Amino acid sequence: MPFFTGRHMDGMKLADYLIEHGLTPVAFARKAGIHRMNIHRWISGERRPNVDMMARIKTATEGRVTAKDFDAPEESDTENDGLFPWSRLSPEEEQEIQEAYVAMLAEPLEGVGITGALRVALDTLGDRVTKDRHSPSGYRLDGRPASLPQLVIHANRVLRLEGKTAIAYPGVRDEDDK
Repeated sequence: MPFFTGRHMDGMKLADYLIEHGLTPVAFARKAGIHRMNIHRWISGERRPNVDMMARIKTATEGRVTAKDFDAPEESDTENDGLFPWSRLSPEEEQEIQEAYVAMLAEPLEGVGITGALRVALDTLGDRVTKDRHSPSGYRLDGRPASLPQLVIHANRVLRLEGKTAIAYPGVRDEDDK
């Protein structure tokens, strides 16, 4: 999918804004309070932002990117552009854009990997926890398959005995670990 999508006379495409401001899609997503996959979908043209997301984009870009910038280009905007609107770039611009695109793809996916809460639970439980690729959660506790909330519940029991603050985790209530 192309990263650079061309400029409009009265605004700019989101991809152009990111490049101009040296922002990655992840950094912009955090700034605007939007999930990063939405940014990728909008840049690629796979989807258009809804009204709420457009308001966030407009605010985060200080009005430089608006709903109009997500419209398909008019026929007259592309008649001399060849197959793609970015085909008139210099080799240096193409290289810069390619590097930005590769860097964007190399970023870790949001929501993938161990969260801070889970890291604390694993550290608290120590060698009581082992990895298990056959367990749905990927972990065993004391030799038995354990869900992520179960790991947190058991870690919270240990933390409470040590007089420390319990771990907040989705689906785990305070009374679960008593």
